[in-house]
Amino acid sequence: MLHDFLHRFKMVVDALMSHPQVRLTHVWIGPGASEAALARLEAAWGRPPPAGLVALYRQANGVQLRWVDAAHETYDPARDDRMSFERSAEPLHEVGGFAAGLLDLPTVEELAGRESIAALLELEDDDDGDPALAQAVVFESFSEGEDVVLYYGGDAPEPWVGVASDHLAEVPPPGERGLSQHLEHVLATWCSVWHRRDGGPRGLEALLRRRRPVDPTRLAGQRALYIDDSRAHAIMRGRVLALVEAPRAPDWWFFARTLVELEDDLGETIFAPLRCVALPEEGDPYERLRPDHQALVALLEGPAAALFDQLAPMTDRRASVGVAGGPALADAAWAYAGLVSTLPPERAARALVSAVDRLLRDPDVYRERAVAWSPSHPRRPLRASGTYYGLAIALLDALLILAARARPGTFPAWLGVAASTRLGAALTLLASRDPLRGYDPRRDPSKGIGALWQALQGSAVTLDTAARGPLSGERFGLAPRRVVKAANYDAP
Repeated sequence: MLHDFLHRFKMVVDALMSHPQVRLTHVWIGPGASEAALARLEAAWGRPPPAGLVALYRQANGVQLRWVDAAHETYDPARDDRMSFERSAEPLHEVGGFAAGLLDLPTVEELAGRESIAALLELEDDDDGDPALAQAVVFESFSEGEDVVLYYGGDAPEPWVGVASDHLAEVPPPGERGLSQHLEHVLATWCSVWHRRDGGPRGLEALLRRRRPVDPTRLAGQRALYIDDSRAHAIMRGRVLALVEAPRAPDWWFFARTLVELEDDLGETIFAPLRCVALPEEGDPYERLRPDHQALVALLEGPAAALFDQLAPMTDRRASVGVAGGPALADAAWAYAGLVSTLPPERAARALVSAVDRLLRDPDVYRERAVAWSPSHPRRPLRASGTYYGLAIALLDALLILAARARPGTFPAWLGVAASTRLGAALTLLASRDPLRGYDPRRDPSKGIGALWQALQGSAVTLDTAARGPLSGERFGLAPRRVVKAANYDAP
C-alpha cells in the first residue's frame, strides 16, 4: 500500500470532490522528497528511516486533506466553499469549523525536526516505560489531544504506528498496526476523524449527516429542534419567530452570522445559529402530542410499553447537570418538561407521577429496550437502547422542573393527596432498590429524588429553572437574549 499511496489518495480526493454534500477546504500534495531531505532525516534519527516510510515520501513529501459535511451545523458557505491548494501553515485540526475528514501528513523536514515522544514527555533514561518512545515521533495530529505516533526504531521494513490520546498521556506501544495498515484504514474511511482507531463505514454516505432541509425563507412560524448548551445540552424545541443577520460576531464564532430567534417550549426567547436548528420529522410524536392534551394525558396514564415507545425517542439521556438552588437534573428532563408545558401544571404533574409509577413497577424496569431514533435526530444518540428506569428518572426530574416553575405554596396540596401518596411510594421504591448499602437517595439533596422527597415533606421547591448562558445577543449587536452555541460534534 505504501508504494501506491499517492494514487489511492488521489482517488479519495476525486470521489470527495464529486459528492454534492462534501466541501473540500484543503488539498495539498508535496513533491516527492529529495535524497538530500531523506539523508537529513536519517541524520536526525541516527539511523536509516524504514524502507516503507521512504517509499511513501518518495511519492509525496507530505499531504494535506480536509473536508467538511455541508449538512453539518458549523458549515459556513462563506468560509467552507473556498478550497485551498496551498500548504496550510497551521495544523489542519486547528482550522476553524468542524472537519468531518482530515489527513495531515508532515513533510520529511518537519519529521526531522520533531522531538521524540520521550523528550516531549520529559522521560529520563531510568524512567519506567517503553524505551521505544525514544525512537518515536508524532506523525499526524488529527484532532485536539489525539495524535498518531510513529515508531522508527527496529529493523522492520515499515514502522509501527499507534493512536495516542489525551495529549500523549496514553501512548500505545509499538505493534498495534503498521503504517501501511494505518493508511489503508484512513483512506478506506475517507479520512474520517471519528474512525482513526477502529473500523468504520467504508461507504461515504454512511459518514454524512442526514437532516431534513431547512428553507430559511419559510422558517418563521415553524416548529424547530436545537441542542441547548445551557440546559445540559438537552434537545429542546420551540417556535421560530424570525431570522436575523448579526451585525458582528466574536472572533472565535464558528457559525455563520444568520441566527434564528425562537421561543422555546419553556417560554424563553433565544437566538440559535441557523445551522443548529433542525425541523421535526413528519409524525414526530412530540409535535403530535404536545398540542393534543387528551392524547398526551392518555399516554402518560396508559401502559408502560406505549409510554416508552413514544417518549424515549424524543430525546436521548446523556448526563445530569446541577441547576442553581437545586439538584442535578437529567438532560432529557428539560425536553419532557417542555412536552407537558401546554397542560395545566397540576394536571401535568399528576400525569407525570402516574407515568413514573407504572414504569417503576414494571417487573422488567431495568431491561434494555431498543429505541426507534428518528434519522433526523439533531445528534447521534450514544446508545441504541434505554430502560424504563432511565425514562422514569427523567420524568421525575421533569416533575421537579414543573413544580419549580409553578412555585406552589405547598407541594403536596398542589399535587393532591392521591398523587402525593403515589409519588412517595415511587420514591421509596427507588430507595429500596438502590445498590449502595446504607445510602438513601431520598436524603440526598443533590438528586432530583431527594428534592422531591423534601418537597413532599413540606419544603419549598426553590431551584432556578432559568438558563444562564455565557453568550448574549449583545455580543452580536442584537437584543440581550441568550445565544445557544451548541453544535453536534458526534460521529455521524
